[in-house]
Amino acid sequence: MQNDNATVVHALTTSGKHIVGIVDLRVTVTQEGDYWYAQGLEIDYVAQGDSIEAAKENFEVGLASTLHENLKLHGSIEPVLIPAPVEVWEERLNPEASAKRFTHISVCQV
Repeated sequence: MQNDNATVVHALTTSGKHIVGIVDLRVTVTQEGDYWYAQGLEIDYVAQGDSIEAAKENFEVGLASTLHENLKLHGSIEPVLIPAPVEVWEERLNPEASAKRFTHISVCQV
C-alpha cells in the first residue's frame, strides 16, 4: 500500500514469518502542556511522553506492538492502515509542529 508518500509492505514468508515494512510515514511531534505527542498521519497512531525522546520511543514501540498484535489476531495489518482524520492533518501540519519521517521494519512469527 502506498499512501501520501508512506509505503507499507506486509509479506508472509514460506516459513510462516510475517515481514512488515513502513517507509516514510509522516509523524508530527508537538507539545501540549507538560507532555509531548507523536502522531502518525498516514497511519492514525499516537503516543505520548514526558519528553520529545520519550514520545518518539513510545510511538515506535507502541506502533510495532500494535502491528504485531494485529498479525496475531487477524493475520493482517489492514485494521491499522487507517489515516488520521482530516482535522488531525490540519492541526498537526502547522508551523509549530515538528514533522519527522518514520521507518520501521520487523519480522515476527505468530
